[in-house]
Amino acid sequence: MSKQTAIQQAIDRIQELQDALTSSSQKLGLAQAMDILEDFKEMEKQQIIDSFKEDTFYYMDAEQYYNETFNK
Repeated sequence: MSKQTAIQQAIDRIQELQDALTSSSQKLGLAQAMDILEDFKEMEKQQIIDSFKEDTFYYMDAEQYYNETFNK
C-alpha cells in the first residue's frame, strides 16, 4: 500500500469536487487550482527526495524510494 502526501490528498479531493460541479466557471477555477497543486506536488517530491539523500544510507536511491513509497 502506498502512502499519500498531503498535496496528493488535496488533489484527490479537488478532483472529487470538480467531478460534482456543473458550472463551467467553477470547473475552470478548480482546474486552475489543480494545475497549481501539480506544481506543488513536484516541489514536494523534490523535497522528499532531497531529504532522503541527506538523511540516510539506504539500499535504494532517492527517486526509487519516492516512487515506491508515494506512487500508486
